[in-house]
Amino acid sequence: MRCKLMSTCLTLLLLPSALTAQIAIRGGLHGHLPPDDYNRSPGPQVMVETAIPFSGGASLRPGLSYASRGFGLSDGIALFEVNSSHLQLSGLVHASTSGSVGLAAEVGPYLGFRVGCDVSFGLGAVSRSESCADLEDQELDYKKVDMGIVAGLGAFFDVSETMTLTLGVQVYEGLTPFTEADEEYTKLSAVSLLAGVEIGG
Repeated sequence: MRCKLMSTCLTLLLLPSALTAQIAIRGGLHGHLPPDDYNRSPGPQVMVETAIPFSGGASLRPGLSYASRGFGLSDGIALFEVNSSHLQLSGLVHASTSGSVGLAAEVGPYLGFRVGCDVSFGLGAVSRSESCADLEDQELDYKKVDMGIVAGLGAFFDVSETMTLTLGVQVYEGLTPFTEADEEYTKLSAVSLLAGVEIGG
């Protein structure tokens, strides 16, 4: 009887959160912020989050995203380029102003898993491409997992009581190297421009 009572109480406590949870879907462009002498190749990013509201306009947002990005060097003759795609888990604390139109900020950790990676080399008209997996025993060993901090700023506009449009920017700063290369540029630094919609009460 006590177990059933505790289970019922727990369900009643969690029910309001479940009923007020929102789904946020965002998409846009995602790209590296390498040093100035590197070329940038932005790629698509798609993100799905669950927004669990707190009091005072704040919410916890566990999410999953797919992001593609690239960078490289080229002097018109020689070419070196890396393009990779990742699945990223994040847990952001999101806070927004009150009203139907306003501003929002978010910050939290992310954990990225590499799901695709190619390295291209070229000299004049001759070029070749290799999978990053083929370079795991070499200096250009690109890690399969990275982690860091993501922070964002944006604006929102309530279309209805259950739908909100959003527009914002996110900055990713890695805490772990994503390559074994002995260079200063070994940690992720990237930016995303995202638009989306939030659905739910």
